[in-house]
Amino acid sequence: MSEFMHDDQLYRAAQRAAQREAKSLLKALRRAHAEKEKARRRHARRRTELGEAVLKAGCGDWPTLEVLGALLDAVERYGHSPTQRLALRQRAEVFVQTSKGGLLAPAARPDTAATASLAAAMFGPSA
Repeated sequence: MSEFMHDDQLYRAAQRAAQREAKSLLKALRRAHAEKEKARRRHARRRTELGEAVLKAGCGDWPTLEVLGALLDAVERYGHSPTQRLALRQRAEVFVQTSKGGLLAPAARPDTAATASLAAAMFGPSA
């Protein structure tokens, strides 16, 4: 009879170990799924932001290939220059700050100080 109890104890111990392993695997799967979902949401948010930027810049009625061509041109011209990219960022910040709300609102002309700051960032201080 003790041999039967011993076998039963081994069986239950093996069952508990299998349950722990299954819980651990399930937890890892849930964590991996959550990370994948988070990355998917981040990617979708980025696509939305880029689409809104295209619309806000006034290119919403441009064909896709023209938008792509303009972006490729910008990358070719400015993509490797941190100074020029900073100037582009500052120009966009001025545009966003001076635009009137909606996605397709035209930007007001930047003030003289902002223009001077942008020119200094692009070409260095004027002599």
